[in-house]
Amino acid sequence: MIKMSKQDSHRLDSDTLSYFKRVKEVIQDDSFENDEDKSMFVQNVFEQVLDKTIELCKHQNTSLILEQLIPMMNHNQICAFDAKLKESFKSLATDRAGSHVIQAVIAKITKLLQENNLKEKILTMYMELICQTCQIVQQEITTLIFDTYASHILRQILVLISGLRTTDNNLDKPSQPVKLRHKEANSIDYYLQKELNIAIRKPLNNRLMELTTEITSKCNFNHIITNTMSCSVLEVLLTALAKGNTPSCRDLILKIIGEIDSFNLRHHDSSSSILPCFSHPVVSHLFDKILQVASANTLDHVYSKYLKNSLLTMSLHPIANHSVQNFISHSQFETQIESAMSELSDYFEDIFAVGHCGIIVSMLQTGVRYPKYQKKLWKSLVTAFHVTEDQDYYNKCVLLIITLSTYEVYFNVENTDGVTENKTLTEINHFGALILQSLFKFNSNSDLLKSWFLLKREELLFIACDITGNHIIEAFFESSTISYKKKKKLIDLYKGSYCHLACNKYGSRSLECCWRAAEMTLKEEIAKELVEQGSNLRSNFYGKIIFHKCNLQYFKKKIEMWSSKEQAKDRKRQTLSSILDAVNDNTKQAKRALAKSSNLSDSKKGSNYFGKELSLLGFKPQNLEEADNAEKNTATSSKTTTDCIDEVFGKANMDNKGNIQSKKLKTQVSEKQQGDNSEVKKDMQPILEAITSIKKRKKSKKTTKRKFMS
Repeated sequence: MIKMSKQDSHRLDSDTLSYFKRVKEVIQDDSFENDEDKSMFVQNVFEQVLDKTIELCKHQNTSLILEQLIPMMNHNQICAFDAKLKESFKSLATDRAGSHVIQAVIAKITKLLQENNLKEKILTMYMELICQTCQIVQQEITTLIFDTYASHILRQILVLISGLRTTDNNLDKPSQPVKLRHKEANSIDYYLQKELNIAIRKPLNNRLMELTTEITSKCNFNHIITNTMSCSVLEVLLTALAKGNTPSCRDLILKIIGEIDSFNLRHHDSSSSILPCFSHPVVSHLFDKILQVASANTLDHVYSKYLKNSLLTMSLHPIANHSVQNFISHSQFETQIESAMSELSDYFEDIFAVGHCGIIVSMLQTGVRYPKYQKKLWKSLVTAFHVTEDQDYYNKCVLLIITLSTYEVYFNVENTDGVTENKTLTEINHFGALILQSLFKFNSNSDLLKSWFLLKREELLFIACDITGNHIIEAFFESSTISYKKKKKLIDLYKGSYCHLACNKYGSRSLECCWRAAEMTLKEEIAKELVEQGSNLRSNFYGKIIFHKCNLQYFKKKIEMWSSKEQAKDRKRQTLSSILDAVNDNTKQAKRALAKSSNLSDSKKGSNYFGKELSLLGFKPQNLEEADNAEKNTATSSKTTTDCIDEVFGKANMDNKGNIQSKKLKTQVSEKQQGDNSEVKKDMQPILEAITSIKKRKKSKKTTKRKFMS
């Protein structure tokens, strides 16, 4: 029986600490002969823990061991342990060590709920646990949302009940309170890797709506928007609501904006041209999240009220510049883009001077979406680097961009009386690399490509083997605006150094990009050079990967077999690319239709449904009659690229499987490969069979879903 020290409940006696030290050693060794021995061990420890759960959870050392034990527990043990935690939920949630034990339990439940083969009884059991936790959280929401440790639990619960995935948004990962925990405890990534079980999504969504109501009705938003912990919860909540495109998301945005207006009035500074909400480190971060998740019309209203004619001043501010960057990245109306271009395009050098390069990157990425602004952006960019109309200056523009240096600084013109030095590239700036990646996607990039191919061969090799530079090479080969002739020219420049690239950590990525872009004759040349140094490749960690990815084991033995395998790979890649391009085109068309109307889900009730609220905030509601139709179009065509790939290979979740019809797939294949129908059909047959089987399995799941929902 575990004993506790009488002096302090957080201090354990030596016998208890010794016992858990042995438990930790057993877990780390993982030397169980079979699963039965492992289950017996977990059960024995669990029985010792159950009577003193709260005290053990609050102790720094034993809580770490409990975090390692929780993933090994079975369903009944998880339920019993969770019941013990709920007896002192508030106390544990606000404790430095106990909060992480709760997170581990929720992470375990989250992982289980992503499985599609759970029995109905188990699903019901875990749903009850989640509902009970949500009820406790709702009762204590005014305390938990502001607490350093409990706020992380709230964020984790919001992620679970909304089904947020790591690909849905760039969400912050959970922090570890101490270095020891980071080293010894199992790391908890509480964002979902795949969709939740289809049978529980609607009940969990109801819990999300209830929790949202509690937060908006009970919590003091004057305090929430300025508190770091509560703001992080609001940001996850906004992301969760935006995923479902619910009216609650718009309601929450309007409420936050109303509080931000009050904040601006209370902290008004007549000497500053920037609103207080953009200079406050916490409020500005929340405002950035609004810019990321707001609908097209809401974003337009926000721009007109807060950002218009202030973009340059904000771009030079150390905090407010992030809001400008987010606005440019997420703007959906061309009028907004045009206004931003007119305000900022003549001041690129000033923005570079203060180090806010992210704004320039966002503008160039927007230029990829709106080609009409590409010439203006290119001219503004080269002017910022002091590149004149002189052709010699233009020839050096890639070096200046990639190092983020002006012509005079890079070539040290002032100290050499105008005579430039024959310098070799030795470093790459992160933002310079991002700028170059965007420029490669521009429709008209002849000046850039001319400067690119004037780089020395050793400089191109340096870029390919650099941690940042290899992404530039990838962008070059993936660009649809760069001809194959140019891509072949770069691959030829690397001739004689393929083995050097293959044996380098980052160079191997660049070589893979070369390989994917090359046609069969060029692939044979690369393969011949690599095979000649096959022993060096096989003895190197990265070279070994390249050796197998290029199927060099077949090339060495029988070139015909190698050729057929590579051609089959290329055909499948082209077919998949055509399918995904079609899906992306449909999605873009739906988004454009949605941007022209409104993102408000209940626009069918009238364009002035929220007219009163908007007028109080200074907004002027517009006629939004076509929103409902636009939303329906978006819902039918908003499938992500990842989901499409998963469906083709049979790895998507049950609710997404079978959404691509085999007839449509066959039509796209036949249109793309009319000259080689028989071979394509043979290659695609396993994929078509997988989709057919997916449809059958999906039907069998509907019965389980109906029973659970009833």
